[in-house]
Amino acid sequence: MTDQTGHRRLRRDSTRYTDASLVPCPPGRFRLRQEDVEAMQWLPDDYDAKCAMLAWLDLHDRSRRLTDTGQLMLAGSVAQPGWWVVRHLPPRQQFIALPADTFTEAHEPAPVTEGPALTPAEHEAMDLTAQLWEKLCHIVGTGASAGQDLAELAAPIHTIQNAILAQAAARAYPDRYRLLGGTITRTSAADR
Repeated sequence: MTDQTGHRRLRRDSTRYTDASLVPCPPGRFRLRQEDVEAMQWLPDDYDAKCAMLAWLDLHDRSRRLTDTGQLMLAGSVAQPGWWVVRHLPPRQQFIALPADTFTEAHEPAPVTEGPALTPAEHEAMDLTAQLWEKLCHIVGTGASAGQDLAELAAPIHTIQNAILAQAAARAYPDRYRLLGGTITRTSAADR
């Protein structure tokens, strides 16, 4: 869906904003006092960044909402344009909003662990799951039960995505995990 200016429009269902043509980009990883967090900068004037942020929040926090002034209301804080939204990883998992200068003073990019990444075929398979999700969003539409219908459809897609993403773990630890289509070896946990 596009508006008169050619920008994609956000669709509104009964509980949250969704954009059926958006493939969410992942938040960056940062480190705060040896604790990894996920974070994205709130840039409401950048349409793609705004959609990515809202999609990320929809996965983890359904209580967020937008104000007419571009503020992002989270469960416990308000993100002004340019601020960073930080998600603490399990077990806490809460979201907080921090001014850009406070965020950069306290956080540094988390070290990237080197290891086998996804193959081009696995990336393509992940893209296909995103395309399937887009089609399903279009089919479901924005009716009264759209939120529940999409939640029901998300589980099988996540199962497929998790299987694809597990390939990297299987390459990194071939003695513990197997690649899809690989041979299952019979070893006991005591042998490890």
